[in-house]
Order: sequence, then C-alpha cells, then structure tokens
Amino acid sequence: MSELKAYRIKGDTLGDFPDVYLKSEADKVIAHQKYKRCLAMADYCFARSVAEDVLNTNRDGIEHSDYWLCRHKMWLALAQKFKEAK
Repeated sequence: MSELKAYRIKGDTLGDFPDVYLKSEADKVIAHQKYKRCLAMADYCFARSVAEDVLNTNRDGIEHSDYWLCRHKMWLALAQKFKEAK
C-alpha cells in the first residue's frame, strides 16, 4: 500500500508504534485494486470464450463459450460495484 500516507505515533519509553493508515484511504486503495482485478478476470473470461469458439473445443456438445461469456458479464457487474465504491 505504497499509495497511502503513513502516520507515525510516538510511543513512550518502550519505543514507537508501527505505522498507522487512515481506514478511509486504505478502503479506497483496496477498492481500486479489486476493481482492476475484476476487469482482468473479465478480460480473461472473454478471451477464453473467444478461444472456445475459434478452436471449437466443446466436443461433448456443451457450449462452453456461453459459460465464459456469462462469467465475463458477472465480473463486469462486480467491477462496477467496486468502481462505485470509490
């Protein structure tokens, strides 16, 4: 969490306390990281669905590309929730 500003609290004779971060700032950074992760997973699922269509690897008669497109939409919806949390 190098994007956060660390606050130092002076201790007594035993020494200083560890760095402290504001919860509101930490929540924003974590939400942004989750947003980027959801977008990456959505891209992966979309690429996987395209690969399933191109390679026609569904020999068992099940449309696997529909599964991956469904997961793609799910990850995009989840990413939208984290985007709104900013």
